[in-house]
Amino acid sequence: MDALMSKKLTPNFIQLTQDACLKAFWRKRALRTFLKQHGISDN
Repeated sequence: MDALMSKKLTPNFIQLTQDACLKAFWRKRALRTFLKQHGISDN
């Protein structure tokens, strides 16, 4: 596990991970409603 933690994540990997998380989260109606109520757009 230490070997994995010592590797640096590439910007592309981070972007892909962020995109995947956002797509997964925006499918959940309650979270989408909460974020919109707090002024966070879905784009």
